[in-house]
Amino acid sequence: MTHKIIQKIGVVAAIFFCSSMQAQLTTPTQKVCFGASKNYSVDLADGLSGTPSSTYNWRVIEVEFSGVISNQGTNSITVDWGTTPVGEYHLGVTETNTSCPGTEIILTVTIMSLPTVVLNDAVICEGSTASLKATVTPADTGNDYVYEWTTPSGVNPGNVSSITTATAGDYSVKVKNSLGCVSAAAKGTVVVNPLPLAVITPAGPTTFCFGENVVLNANVGSDLKYQWKKKGVAIIGAINSSYIATESSDYSVQVTNGNNCVKTSTAVTVKVNPLPIAEITTLPGEFLEFCEGGSVTLHSKIKANLSYEWKNSNNVVVGTSSSYKATESSDYTLKVTDVNSCSSTSKPISVLVHPLPDPSITVVGATTFCDGDTVILKAIRKPGLSYQWRQNNIDIIGANGSSYTATESADYTVTVTDNNFRTNCSKTSPSPVKVVKKLLPVTGTISHD
Repeated sequence: MTHKIIQKIGVVAAIFFCSSMQAQLTTPTQKVCFGASKNYSVDLADGLSGTPSSTYNWRVIEVEFSGVISNQGTNSITVDWGTTPVGEYHLGVTETNTSCPGTEIILTVTIMSLPTVVLNDAVICEGSTASLKATVTPADTGNDYVYEWTTPSGVNPGNVSSITTATAGDYSVKVKNSLGCVSAAAKGTVVVNPLPLAVITPAGPTTFCFGENVVLNANVGSDLKYQWKKKGVAIIGAINSSYIATESSDYSVQVTNGNNCVKTSTAVTVKVNPLPIAEITTLPGEFLEFCEGGSVTLHSKIKANLSYEWKNSNNVVVGTSSSYKATESSDYTLKVTDVNSCSSTSKPISVLVHPLPDPSITVVGATTFCDGDTVILKAIRKPGLSYQWRQNNIDIIGANGSSYTATESADYTVTVTDNNFRTNCSKTSPSPVKVVKKLLPVTGTISHD
């Protein structure tokens, strides 16, 4: 009688034998995935299902077997290998009937380890992507496994060992090897943290004049960190929630929250207008030091659409034109304002006006006298002064002292010059002193008889 054991699911392993010869195994072993169930049967060589009235006793020889054999006694069974440890086992069956006891035939079964897979977790920030990689043992060398993914979105990424995602949630993956052994599901979680708010609120106008500034305020909150940037480049040391901008540029702020998520604000454009030039000049040949009664014209650099404001030492506005004629001693400044309302003030320029000396004349004696008498005319005597006496508006040669003795009838004046100054300020008596010399009478000879 010839029999064979047929595995109906998976690889067929058959043992042929006859009552007169050793059994022969055409398939030495069957490979079974750990925890799998398999169907087995014994058929006659002619295709009939066993011998009538036969019973079949099935067993796994090794004591480590920890599964269940269903339909014992029949020629067709199911073996749930259950938690039988990985290794080599022997499934035997003995057929018994009333006419002929059978010989046990054996199929060698190897329990194969299931592949194991590990899936990483990922924490990302909103707008970023996470990489989930299934790591398999034994290692995947290229085409060893089929990957089955379950994603929060329900979208199947296909037979790939890693995926990239921006969706939060729980992910799982199983792998199946070439034997059809399927791993337990590995789970990984993607957490998507929100980005912080990143908004700049200027505390004032963002267009202003040079020398001014605007405070840029970022939104505040707990566990926030800041990095201010100018044209996308980090400003060293600018890590507070506000920044004082003094230069023209595009300013942004990078905000980092407690989850290390980063967001950069929309840039705020700051424009700094230059100041107009405020500079006082004089024309060649003009001097800032002069005598009373003189003047000097102070000029600015003329440019279209400027307004001017001249002030003296007392902060009094003395002129609003592009130039100013100064006649008094003072420190003068010029404030220039352009169409952007930007203004600058010049350095002060000093104008020094020297007073004229006093040419008053004091008369010692009578200005009317007889021939042979004199009158002394005296000017104010002061160091550093020089004198020139004049008679009827004509300089008297050698009359350069502070006094002059007049002996003739005439109109006398004196010109006094202050020689202590580069300007040599001088002044002539405004009113002459009139001197009258009376002639003595001429007595004729005495006549007698």
